[in-house]
Amino acid sequence: MSGQISTQEVAPPTNPELVAAMPAVAHDDNPHTRRVLYETLLKSWLLVPTAGSGQSTDPAQVQTTTEEQRVAPVTIHGPEGEPIVPAFTDPGALLLWAPGGNDYETLKAQSLFELALDNDVHSILVNPAGPTGGQITRAEMVVLAQGVIPEGFGQGVPTPWSYTEGSQVLIAAPANLPSEGFFALLREAMEHFPAITEGYLALTIWGGGEPHLTVGVGLSSPADEQIVKAMFSALTRAVQPALPENRHVNFLVLGDDEIAEAIRNLQIVVFRRD
Repeated sequence: MSGQISTQEVAPPTNPELVAAMPAVAHDDNPHTRRVLYETLLKSWLLVPTAGSGQSTDPAQVQTTTEEQRVAPVTIHGPEGEPIVPAFTDPGALLLWAPGGNDYETLKAQSLFELALDNDVHSILVNPAGPTGGQITRAEMVVLAQGVIPEGFGQGVPTPWSYTEGSQVLIAAPANLPSEGFFALLREAMEHFPAITEGYLALTIWGGGEPHLTVGVGLSSPADEQIVKAMFSALTRAVQPALPENRHVNFLVLGDDEIAEAIRNLQIVVFRRD
């Protein structure tokens, strides 16, 4: 696998905050410790072993790379043959895995996630030889690559919410909210439909696909499918002028299920009928 990655001159990282955040999750995996982990991870630079094109492992060395450099990370294989990329918080952790040393590149974590997704990598193992580390799943990478903090992960494994049999959805807060003009148009349009009681904004990722800006809509009572489609079509037309070109918004009816609960829990209220 390989990819074109923007890099810069950096000293080998030590990532003390990330090193502290990983065992905190292992000791007590809860929404707070996971959020700290993800936030710290997105700010981190990681050492990524390469096949002979990077710098050699040396804790005292400063790495210099070009502005645009093709990076070819080393991959290892999991029990089912799935491709996994090892990454390291610091030179000492890399030397535990490769005592004889190994070439590496220093990548921003978000850039590594993008590269891994582009090359169908199953997961990333941070510090596979210790002293502390963990696994970043593909589902988590899909969200983190957008610079977004994942929601709905816990107890050491991803827990996406099932919407229909055989499909999954991950839900997160958008990293960048739409303009105030978007919210104003949306509120005005929702006001015209008495059946709409509430609206919440979220980022949804269906079946490991691309993230979509989504508005969850609460209704006063169940509505005919054709009525809902017409209503959502009108809402889409109303807000489109406030969205950048080629960006769209999805709408879904909030039911009494885990998806609705997760979207409401983000607390990004766009409309609430008095």
